[in-house]
Amino acid sequence: MIYIYVSESCGNLVKPILDALKLQFRKKGENIDFEYQSEDPRAASIYLGPPNREVLENLREMKLFIIVEESLPYELFEYYLTNEIVGVFRKERLEIEYEEKGKLESALKEVLRELMISQVQDLNGSLAISFPYKRITNWKLSVPDPKELHDFYKDRKYVSIFLDPSMRSFARDLRKVVNEFKDFYEKSGFKDRRKKFSAKKFDEMNRNLRSLTADLNPRKIPSLLIEGETGTGKSMIAEILARGILEEDMKDSYFRFSLVNVEKDLVNSELFGYEKGAYTGADQTKMGILLEYAFGVVFLDEIAEIPPEVQAKLLVYLDDYQLKPLGYSHSIPAPVILVAATNKDLSKAMKEESFRKDLYYRFKYKLRVPSLRERKQDINFLVNFVLLNPEVNPYEEGKGYAIKKISLDALQKLASYDYPGNFRELEDILRQAVNLAVLEGFDTILEKHLKIV
Repeated sequence: MIYIYVSESCGNLVKPILDALKLQFRKKGENIDFEYQSEDPRAASIYLGPPNREVLENLREMKLFIIVEESLPYELFEYYLTNEIVGVFRKERLEIEYEEKGKLESALKEVLRELMISQVQDLNGSLAISFPYKRITNWKLSVPDPKELHDFYKDRKYVSIFLDPSMRSFARDLRKVVNEFKDFYEKSGFKDRRKKFSAKKFDEMNRNLRSLTADLNPRKIPSLLIEGETGTGKSMIAEILARGILEEDMKDSYFRFSLVNVEKDLVNSELFGYEKGAYTGADQTKMGILLEYAFGVVFLDEIAEIPPEVQAKLLVYLDDYQLKPLGYSHSIPAPVILVAATNKDLSKAMKEESFRKDLYYRFKYKLRVPSLRERKQDINFLVNFVLLNPEVNPYEEGKGYAIKKISLDALQKLASYDYPGNFRELEDILRQAVNLAVLEGFDTILEKHLKIV
């Protein structure tokens, strides 16, 4: 919740604009809400009113919308420095000019969005806290005490993807996917079906699974493809989705299969399994990942690495969720909620025919994670976020963080870099900068500490 102080002298002008903004946010589904703080302006985050000395001298780190009769009094300059003047507006123009009202509305909208970040799901499936975006004042970015952000730290690897302003839309899309997948999981009875699934031989599995899937419509089973460059957090997103669906069953019903380090000849047997004696060296029956995790969630990391012949088998599998292990004579129903991810440009891969178009379109849902160079406006927020991580910036009881500030020159250098490794690379750059600064006896990251090629 954001608290706004509006002086009595400006209430008739400003409150209608704020009330209209509240309605706009609700219609768009933006998680931004505020209340008026009429008694103590120090309890608010935003001040709208005249440059009143008695009020301003008691305010610190507040967003100021100064509404003046004529001009801004110079003698109050010291109080402007301890806060942040977002804009200065002439009262008489606000009374008669739509353009001036539009400027105030636009500035208020931007500040409110900065102060309230969309809520995201945490590890336990409950809603995470809102985290205020701290704008840089003067030349440094201050790092707060971690005790104030205890709940925030618990799940920092998740919220790092979402709590920057430009990712709100993506967070909403992901939340919608999680809700729809969870709705299917609960209504289809996947959880109970998985508990009833147990067999060691393919014949037993076939009978058991055919009984368990007799009333299941395979065309309603959801699947998701996540696209994004290296370091954008695709694996985290898959895990968020799985936790949102499975909750306490995560340990037994979720499997991540990374295709990067698997020999292409083994991908087929790892996914679909094989019968004992199917080929030389097949000394025992292998169930395969899709069978082993029937009625669960399987994450195929870097799906573009799958060889063409296995892509064809996966395409057939996604049609009816049945598979045929190597050396076995019958197809076995083995429905899973399939999530896949890739860092490859699939549109290019499909043109080059290294990735099948029909397999791409077989996934019912698709999400694309933006790269960091597409989110340059978030760099300052993300720098602040990374430096709050004690694993990057060491924290000692009684002394606080090793690094407490970062110079504006350093921030400008970080903002000018394109980050081919995305968030992961930003984190590594700052970790190295912290180590160098501490080694030299600094509590501030300077431009020279950033080893950016």
